[in-house]
Amino acid sequence: MKTVNTSLANTSTSINNSKTTSAPVFLKYFSGTIAGTVSTLLTQPFDVIKTNQIKLAGAFSSGTATVPIDNQRLDMLRTATNIYKDQGIKGLYRGTVPTFWRVLPGAFIYYNLLNYGKQFILKAKQLRALSSSVNPIGLTSNSSSNKTTIALANLRLTPTESFITAASTRGFTTIVLCPITVVKTRFEYSAVEIKTSFLSTLVDIYKKEGIKGLFSGLNATIMRDASNAGLNFLIYNQTRYFLTNTFYKGKEHEMETNIIITLPSGATGGVLSSLLTHPFDMIRTRQQLQSSSYKGIFDAIRTITKEEGLKTLFRGISARLVKRAFASGITWSILSLLSEI
Repeated sequence: MKTVNTSLANTSTSINNSKTTSAPVFLKYFSGTIAGTVSTLLTQPFDVIKTNQIKLAGAFSSGTATVPIDNQRLDMLRTATNIYKDQGIKGLYRGTVPTFWRVLPGAFIYYNLLNYGKQFILKAKQLRALSSSVNPIGLTSNSSSNKTTIALANLRLTPTESFITAASTRGFTTIVLCPITVVKTRFEYSAVEIKTSFLSTLVDIYKKEGIKGLFSGLNATIMRDASNAGLNFLIYNQTRYFLTNTFYKGKEHEMETNIIITLPSGATGGVLSSLLTHPFDMIRTRQQLQSSSYKGIFDAIRTITKEEGLKTLFRGISARLVKRAFASGITWSILSLLSEI
């Protein structure tokens, strides 16, 4: 049986060695930062549109007239048009500076922790397979097909492993960066003209609202970010595993980091995870724009649904889905190219 385990280990090593990257170590560590920067530059306008759609009313004004959002039921295109008419192209990039302040350290922390967690789990799996005194999945056949299947299992995360690894690392990152997220959200809202710098705004919030203001919406932010990251990574992994198993038999592990697999897999993960977690994003945005309006997540849900209807929890979802489809697809493709996460 030891011979079987050694053979399986050799098969696993062979599969793993068939996929190598020539990216410098520096790029591997900063791959998340690079991916986050690129996706932010391309998709920031969708965040601005979403934030303005989520705000209760009076987001736009032309001359002396202010038209409540509730009365117009503005869609994504009309929202973007209003922002552009009032403020030009720069209006669609409001909040870009605080976004970079959040993305640069946030992506570095999150994706490096995620990669560390993934590698820790995979190494534990492979060590367990080596030290096991029985066939890892109970097979008696030593066929090449069975060995490859077992080896692939030791090089892949299960759905549970994917979700827990991403959710826990993202939750930690969210707590650390919550004050920056609050500033970013307020910069993005076009009805509030913020003329001070990012750091001045951060200090101003602290002086006026205390530490509570800097961490307003924290619970909703954690629930959104942790669940979104967990679902995104889970769906991304399972989609690329499915695609490679279906269309690239014999080259599964090699093709998992190919852009023709990572781009649609990342987009799928981004769209589905955002669709499921959008109500938390809506509540988080409201709390960070109106920190004293709600007593907590459940009070926010109860108040919003009672006063504005259940569908309000999904306001701004179109912009968010478009943003996440592009951002997630681009991010995972760059990460796979540079660090093979």
